[in-house]
Amino acid sequence: MLHTTIKNLRMLAGRCFDKELITHFEALLPEIIERAPFNKEQSEIIPLAELAPGMIMGEELRTGSQLLLIERGETVTSEKLSQLRRAMEIDRPQSSKVLVGKAVQ
Repeated sequence: MLHTTIKNLRMLAGRCFDKELITHFEALLPEIIERAPFNKEQSEIIPLAELAPGMIMGEELRTGSQLLLIERGETVTSEKLSQLRRAMEIDRPQSSKVLVGKAVQ
């Protein structure tokens, strides 16, 4: 999934955003994945709308005004999803996608 996302971003580079953005993104990705407390081979970036209970957050999620909604490493619960939906109505997160993965066994 992650490799497909990067491939799609490369195809859009220069048309939808600056080509250098993908270069910087790819340079940061290993560090982001390395810090994630979950199975790195089974991590993926998903739309916030697909976030579901049981997923492990690979990065913290904040509102546009930087209020912390879910911490990195936290397991998503139904309660957290409800909080997220309420917060998005008032103060949308800066990103519409999030890094998640399965817990390390």
